[in-house]
Amino acid sequence: MLDEVSQWRDEGSANPGAEVLAALRPCLGGVPGSMLLAASSPAGREGILWRAYQRHHGKDDADVDDASGPSAGPH
Repeated sequence: MLDEVSQWRDEGSANPGAEVLAALRPCLGGVPGSMLLAASSPAGREGILWRAYQRHHGKDDADVDDASGPSAGPH
């Protein structure tokens, strides 16, 4: 479970989220039925969460569930 992936920032890394995801994917592929979950409050239009949203939101994709919705906080 990746928590608050939209908030991941690191001055010493080009994209810490992408680097973590690249390291996890080979491990997940070796475990039948494995699943990667990523959750976050939105923080902008960048990073791995935003790219996944663009790629999968509104599409009928059996491998990806998108549970986005309006914020419960102040607007």
